[in-house]
Amino acid sequence: MDFLIASDVGDTLLGPGGAAAPVAEVGIEPISGQVPIQQESNIWSMVLLWVGMFAVMYMFMIRPQRKRQKEMAAMQQSLKIGDGVVTNSGMFGKIVDIGPDTYTIEFGEIKSVLIPVRKTDIAGIAEPSK
Repeated sequence: MDFLIASDVGDTLLGPGGAAAPVAEVGIEPISGQVPIQQESNIWSMVLLWVGMFAVMYMFMIRPQRKRQKEMAAMQQSLKIGDGVVTNSGMFGKIVDIGPDTYTIEFGEIKSVLIPVRKTDIAGIAEPSK
């Protein structure tokens, strides 16, 4: 087998049988401190791949989630007294009072069941089906 082994002695390579061969005869140029073109293009393609993956993740995951959050916040802020709502836990009720961070909701047909609920716990505007 013919292997070239780099030696610690200047610009020579050890060829088959341990014979020293000058670099110029082997056809290999000594390293001049620059990154080879092939390795540099691999670095840029890797950076481009990461940027592309982040862009796809942003378009399909982050952006739609932010849109849903904005719509939910707008719906929660637009509620008024008398609106029928459903909570995150699935309970239907009607808003009877609005506080700074809470709604007081009347649950069921018994009008005396009033429970304060955080504004962020409202899942949507809905009336229970009968």
